[in-house]
Amino acid sequence: MASSGRILTSADILDGSIVDADIAAGALIAASKLQNATPGHVVREVSAGAMGTGFVVTGNMVAGSIHGDRITAQTITGGSVGAGMHIGYQQVQGGSAGGNSNIAPGSIAVGDLAANAATAVAAINGVASYPTTISTSPVMVTDMTIPLTTVGGTVIVISSLRLSHSAVGAIAYTGIGYEGAWQGISERNQYTPAAGGEFTITTIFYVTPSAGTHSFQSMWATSSGTLTAVGAARTLIAFELRR
Repeated sequence: MASSGRILTSADILDGSIVDADIAAGALIAASKLQNATPGHVVREVSAGAMGTGFVVTGNMVAGSIHGDRITAQTITGGSVGAGMHIGYQQVQGGSAGGNSNIAPGSIAVGDLAANAATAVAAINGVASYPTTISTSPVMVTDMTIPLTTVGGTVIVISSLRLSHSAVGAIAYTGIGYEGAWQGISERNQYTPAAGGEFTITTIFYVTPSAGTHSFQSMWATSSGTLTAVGAARTLIAFELRR
């Protein structure tokens, strides 16, 4: 009531002049008198049911129930995501298709990766066309060696060679080399069915070397005659899995 005894009305209050300090701490404003929440706002419920129907309030949310597809793009800032919460890069401030600018390059350690995640990969295809061997002991296939720098995890190595042989009934031996040494456990062989006939042999090998740079090779040998790699149709790949 004004000093003259007249009751103040809305018309007596300058629009936009009421600030937070003008509202009593114990004032209870009915939810029906509040503007509806808009995207980007979270409404806090002060007592059970006080917000009425049609509102999503933090007090009514099941813990761990908010997922990335319920979050507006570009709304997550550092330190605001709970443990175990999965969100897309679009919802992370500074996120982009190429990664999150809030993560310092080189700051993700091997221990941060999921078990069996690949941490290093090296691969090579054949270059020289139709290389041959007459060696009866294992030697490296022409140009088929790769280096791989590891952190001490298990390395899987796969070699695939398209071959032909000059003699019927000869044995073609293939396998994988580790640091230039033939790994007998990886050996695969085939009797040649016909002179000049083509066939493919794929070999697989794994090892858990110490951290450092290691080399792996495709290797071969023949019981007799000439063993030929068809064209450049050969591949060697090695990849390390997280420890």
